[in-house]
Amino acid sequence: MLRSLRLLVWLRCLVRMGVAAILAGGWFCLGGCPATGLKGSVYYDGDMRYRVGEIGKDWRFVRVSENNIAYIHEGYNAAIQINSTCRKDYEDVPLRILTDHLFYGLTHRKVLVQERRRIDARDALYTEMTARMDGRPVKAALLVMKKNRCIYDMAYVTLPWNFGLGVGDFYRVIAGFRVLSQ
Repeated sequence: MLRSLRLLVWLRCLVRMGVAAILAGGWFCLGGCPATGLKGSVYYDGDMRYRVGEIGKDWRFVRVSENNIAYIHEGYNAAIQINSTCRKDYEDVPLRILTDHLFYGLTHRKVLVQERRRIDARDALYTEMTARMDGRPVKAALLVMKKNRCIYDMAYVTLPWNFGLGVGDFYRVIAGFRVLSQ
């Protein structure tokens, strides 16, 4: 699991570099994004704060430099990640393009579900997919939303046969998502 989590972290940095290229025309990692704090269910970084929904008791918070928040569940061999990218010079990139960038590094991708959802009174794009990561099969649920000058992406990744075990926890995390300040 840790090997897969490290790969996912590496993929996340690639995603951020790709989004940066779209937003600014250059290749740089957006903010580096080391977490500056998580108190209970509220993440904070300077003036920016957001809350996430309740996570199940068997999920363990882990510090990963490329994620604001990351949880792992060793029994499910799964990870839940939440990230934000905030820029003063933010350009309006469609949710579909932002979501497509989350797929970089994954092979044999098959989108199973892709639909609009409302999170924190904003449109968001929810996607479920199967793919291969580092040669191993995975199933993922992804959610991307924008609010003001920030992009928020959330992901649940596990082995395909474990997907149903933790996806309800992921739904609670995203259902409780609220931007408190930017």
